[in-house]
Amino acid sequence: MNNLIYGSYGLLGFELGKWFLEMGESVFHINIGDEFENKQKLEEKQLLFGRNSNFKEIDRMEKMEPIEGKSRVIVPFIDWERFGEGEKKKIIDRLRTHLHIQWQNPTFFFILILLKRDNFEDLKRDFPFLFSESKRLQTIIVPENDRKEPLEEEKEVEIIPLTREIITVIESEKPGDHTVTHMLML
Repeated sequence: MNNLIYGSYGLLGFELGKWFLEMGESVFHINIGDEFENKQKLEEKQLLFGRNSNFKEIDRMEKMEPIEGKSRVIVPFIDWERFGEGEKKKIIDRLRTHLHIQWQNPTFFFILILLKRDNFEDLKRDFPFLFSESKRLQTIIVPENDRKEPLEEEKEVEIIPLTREIITVIESEKPGDHTVTHMLML
């Protein structure tokens, strides 16, 4: 199985990428906003992934070679919640173009991971093509925790229970909306 992860250096994207690599699956990191990540953590993650032959890094400006076989396109929107509004807008604009191209491949299954249901309507507006064929789309909603202020930067957090729950949903390959019970504890 191929896994195209938009932002596999983010908090959840990284954990998902690690899991798929440990399972012997291919992971394609698509840089959609790496310049907004913490530089030191980004370098550490690049070193960890770079040693695995099943990992390939693709810049959003590169022309992607066709990917053969069944593939998941994973977009962890939740990883960009800590970014400023301007940064989020840039990422959405980049994704709009990229995801439309990926949508042309009928073997791709799309997985969107969101923090709270509020973002759902925005996605329908920004990516209407994704919602036109619901049998190829899985949305995973992560409940919002009680944090009162936006997260300035990625911190060390306990993400393993949430990651396992999300992977269970992803591997079910059931389209539609899914709400997990674990929160991202920050």
